[in-house]
Amino acid sequence: MFAVSAYTRLTTRFGPQKVLPALSAVAAVSMPLLWVGARHGSPVLIAVVYVWTTISGTFIVSGFWAVLGERFDPRAARQLFGLVGVATTGGGLLGGFGAHALLRLMDADALLLQLGAVNLLMALAVVELVRFSAEPP
Repeated sequence: MFAVSAYTRLTTRFGPQKVLPALSAVAAVSMPLLWVGARHGSPVLIAVVYVWTTISGTFIVSGFWAVLGERFDPRAARQLFGLVGVATTGGGLLGGFGAHALLRLMDADALLLQLGAVNLLMALAVVELVRFSAEPP
């Protein structure tokens, strides 16, 4: 409840176009730190990893759709959102299969490093989306 309240207040005050890149960057920086801690196998830290990845992932996905909703008018959104929905579903499937394949090459805790990289890419993508959609045609 605290996380939802804080996220809602931040997005209301600053807008998702500013909160989402910041959250994605914080998540990206935190993943290597959590990876270091997870290598020690502390049950408390493993619980923190689980809670943080769940909360940050949920807010990042929600924020992404909020940014899209703010950046596009209803007509453009109608044309674009179906494609984005298909792409996110495909990306989720590829990500799941990719994680499964990576587990054959590395330890499960090392996936936190890949998740950090994906979060960083998300931050950059949202900044670029906001910049691109703010430019006049």
